[in-house]
Amino acid sequence: MFDGIELKSEKTPKDNFFTILLLSVGLFAGGMFVIARLTAIYLCG
Repeated sequence: MFDGIELKSEKTPKDNFFTILLLSVGLFAGGMFVIARLTAIYLCG
């Protein structure tokens, strides 16, 4: 866990921004996928 923190501190602000943006897009896409699945199950159920 500490190794991850050290690696993050070594990155430049731009890399950190890109990482946060990528994680945000991934979480958003994952959330939309889950909502779509639940909606499909609810409508078909």
